[in-house]
Amino acid sequence: MDLTIDRDGWNPKNNEQPYSKLPPEAYLINFVGLLLAVFCCLVVFLLSHGGYRRPPQPEDEMLLRDTVID
Repeated sequence: MDLTIDRDGWNPKNNEQPYSKLPPEAYLINFVGLLLAVFCCLVVFLLSHGGYRRPPQPEDEMLLRDTVID
């Protein structure tokens, strides 16, 4: 696919069909890609906000101590 710049902006020159003529599988794949992008944005949002972290548990503190049990 060649991209050229003319007075109307970017103009792709290719011999592909227009989007409305694509088979149903193309719509499905595009929808799955959109869902994946939304899921990734949700994961980044949840990881960046501290309110969604798990509260510390007492057993976690016990496991993190630097002691050796014989």
